[in-house]
Amino acid sequence: MTLVVGAGMGASAPVTGVVEGQLKILSERGASLDGASSKDEKAPCEKCALVILSKNDRSEIAQVTTDKEGRFRLGLPAGDYLLELKRGGRIRLLSEPKAFTITAEQTVHVEMDVQPTVSPM
Repeated sequence: MTLVVGAGMGASAPVTGVVEGQLKILSERGASLDGASSKDEKAPCEKCALVILSKNDRSEIAQVTTDKEGRFRLGLPAGDYLLELKRGGRIRLLSEPKAFTITAEQTVHVEMDVQPTVSPM
């Protein structure tokens, strides 16, 4: 697991809380031959790059990469943030940014599901 503590923050900014979570890629299964309904499955999003943005002005605060189980953990100063996928990379993924708040000496858990997309040729 990659752990980045206070990346992008000044040396005097104290780490007062933690955000942790897991990213999973949704993969829709097709309908089965017996007519049963299709079912969404989730797999860990390994080595997915995430960006932490300030909620106010959306400036980048830190980056973190998920481990082989799609998990991440990052120490941050108290405040309001957005978690989103970093743009680019070999696989195109789509997700909605997740808002979260860090408070002193607390751990916030954020789960995010992502969907693979097809790029036009």
